[in-house]
Amino acid sequence: MSSEPQTRSWPVVWAIRLVVLVAFLDLFMQVPIISTYARSLGATAAMGGLIVGIYSASNLFGNVGAGILLDRVNRKWLVVAGLLTTAALLFAYGLVDSPPQLLALRVLHGFAAGTLAPGAFTMLADRTADDQHTRSMGLSGALISGSAVVGPLLSVGIRGAVGGDAGFAAVFTTSGTLMLLSAVAFAVFVPTTESSDVHRTASNDESFSLIRNMGLVRVYLAVLAMTFAIGYLINLLPITLEDVGAAPRMSGMAFATFSLAGMAIMASPLQRAAEDSSRARAIAAGLALLGISNLTLALSGVSLLTVSVFPAMLVFGVGFGLVFPSLSASVAARTAGGRRGTAFGIFYAMYSLGVFLGASISGVIPAFGIGAADRFYAPALLILVMLLVSVRFRDLRRGNAP
Repeated sequence: MSSEPQTRSWPVVWAIRLVVLVAFLDLFMQVPIISTYARSLGATAAMGGLIVGIYSASNLFGNVGAGILLDRVNRKWLVVAGLLTTAALLFAYGLVDSPPQLLALRVLHGFAAGTLAPGAFTMLADRTADDQHTRSMGLSGALISGSAVVGPLLSVGIRGAVGGDAGFAAVFTTSGTLMLLSAVAFAVFVPTTESSDVHRTASNDESFSLIRNMGLVRVYLAVLAMTFAIGYLINLLPITLEDVGAAPRMSGMAFATFSLAGMAIMASPLQRAAEDSSRARAIAAGLALLGISNLTLALSGVSLLTVSVFPAMLVFGVGFGLVFPSLSASVAARTAGGRRGTAFGIFYAMYSLGVFLGASISGVIPAFGIGAADRFYAPALLILVMLLVSVRFRDLRRGNAP
């Protein structure tokens, strides 16, 4: 860990965090409009689903590829290239006129954007003292939660203000402009020179050794379980609430509750407490709360589902706020600079995979005739398994943290 003053200056750190904010703002701005945009171009229901889902699939490969490159080329300029490429692709959304063109653009967009989160979190870890990783990751995670609240509202507001098909293009143009501004800030404030261990090129053997590191494997499995639950809820909760007769706005309010609770926890002094005591306790407590949240929904029954959804999503947000920073900090603590990019690339690949699997599996659950509340036992069971795994391994302190 370099102790050079420039690596600790707040303009550098916040220029990197701006990349996190813009990357996830772009992601959440797509959520309310991408399926309707595909339909406006003449996409069938099946094609529309493929257009929505292909982004996550290509983003997964982008995460892994970017992670490997982050350990082999200059990190700053790789992130700048990712920002500029993503911006160009966002501007191109207004030019497509058929579903196949939109599908191809989504593949490229997901792959290019896969550079941003691994790059930003790797560079944050490089510039953070060993005893401050959880706090730093918590602040960055709070930006992700904030973007989950602001992104959809901004997207819907822009589209409504512009109106018609031009409203879709206006949303993507706004996101692309934010990418360009972020690229400028990043290029100006983040120094090109990095510490010698960061510049050291990682060998193939070192990169593949990460997947043999049981500490990191447990982190990746925990991320997979956590994001499976998120993807599951994102897709299934609105459908389930509709099935029990809830107002359409209730699902939006429930997810806003989750995001705001997560943001509050990640920005709070609790992250410093997790750093000072044990990340294992924070991860175990967070996973337990994620499981309790889903069990609350499952046990409430149809009659109480609309009553229990808000406290359940509040608990889910608190759990996410505890788990995400500690898992991110554990990746930073378990890797040296020369392998950290690959480690974070795999981390975000697992993040994308979990959301994709959760959303995909939840999509077929109603077809089996499973009761509205009973549908939430699946993520609760998966999280319980991961909780048992995490409790078994308690050595998550600093250098021993998985």
